[in-house]
Amino acid sequence: MLTHSQRHAIYDLMWPHIENDCQLWTGRTERAKSKTRDIPESAYFDRMFNEFLSTIPVAFKETRKGHPFYTQVDHTIYHPNRARFHADRDYYASVLHEVGHWSGIITDRRVLPDDPEEEILAEFISVFLQAALHMPIDYAWHAAYVRDWANKYKPFTPSQTSRTHAVFMMAFDYTNLILERTHEPRAA
Repeated sequence: MLTHSQRHAIYDLMWPHIENDCQLWTGRTERAKSKTRDIPESAYFDRMFNEFLSTIPVAFKETRKGHPFYTQVDHTIYHPNRARFHADRDYYASVLHEVGHWSGIITDRRVLPDDPEEEILAEFISVFLQAALHMPIDYAWHAAYVRDWANKYKPFTPSQTSRTHAVFMMAFDYTNLILERTHEPRAA
C-alpha cells in the first residue's frame, strides 16, 4: 500500500513538470537523449516487476511491433517486445500503464480508447505502481505524457488543471485497490 506521504512526494516531484509545460514529449529520438535515463537497472527490478505481474489476472501477449494496449474483450495486455525499448524502466512503465487500463475491471470503470482522462489516469497509476514496487521513475517523462493528453482536446486551463488533480487523487486510490486485490491470497 502507498501512504499519503508517498503520494505527496510523488506529487511534489511530478507536478512542477506538468505545470511548466514539459518539452520532453517530442518523440523517441529526443527521449533516447534524455539525461534522466541514467538510472542503473538490475535483476532486482525484474524480479519485483515479474512477481507483481504474476498476481494480476490478465493475459500478457508480447508482439513484435505496434503499440501497447489493453482490451477488455479478452482481458489481455498486448505489448511490444521488450527489446524495442531503450531501457528496462521504459518497458516497466509502459506495461504498468496498461495495467492501469486493466484496473477498470476492479474499479467498475469503462475503459474508452483514446480518452484523455483514461490515459492520464493510467499514467498516474503507472507512476504509483512503480513507486510501490520501488522502481526507478522518470517523473518528467510521465508528467510530459500527462500534459500531452491534457492538451489533447483543449488547452491546459485552470479547470483542466483541477480535473488533472482530481484524476491524480483517483489514481492513488485505484493503485491501492490494485495492490490490495493483487496481494490477496489466491484460492488453491
